[in-house]
Amino acid sequence: MSLVTAYKVSERDRSLVEEFRCNPLAHKSKDLQRLLNRFHGEPVDSKFVLVCTRPHSEWMIARLSGRGQPVKILKHKRFTSLREAEWEVFKLWWEWQTSSKLE
Repeated sequence: MSLVTAYKVSERDRSLVEEFRCNPLAHKSKDLQRLLNRFHGEPVDSKFVLVCTRPHSEWMIARLSGRGQPVKILKHKRFTSLREAEWEVFKLWWEWQTSSKLE
């Protein structure tokens, strides 16, 4: 078990949610980066990702199916803001890890 997968996300990490929501594209604090590393440390066949559908202007949320497999589009909403798209993916990761929803 790696250090990334040994770390369990919990409600005490909720203080990091606002940091990410306010600026998902900015430099991350050490604690927020640890949380994101946990999210990104999931097996390939369960990772949430953004699919760029128009370069630098449109994204959709998908889930990886495994190496060499097509992605599965989860929501047919198209995002024109990378910040908004990143926040939506973060909320999915949070729910996946904690079983609680973020608004």
